[in-house]
Amino acid sequence: MSTFKIGEKVVFVGCDIKPNRNTFIYPMKHEIVTVYSFCNTYKGNLDILEYLRDSAGCLQSFNPRNFRKLDYQ
Repeated sequence: MSTFKIGEKVVFVGCDIKPNRNTFIYPMKHEIVTVYSFCNTYKGNLDILEYLRDSAGCLQSFNPRNFRKLDYQ
């Protein structure tokens, strides 16, 4: 189960696992994005509100290891 919650703002820390599609669109490193939902196709992956579809219009999801919680201190 993910440690993130739907609606939570998280920080993109980089991509450790690249998808096999070259149409995938990534946030910029250190970009703050919003968890939209949990992917039904790839269990455990996150759907990100700002990046729901790739450049070909296909749904995309991200491995949660690519994100960290915001540091509010």
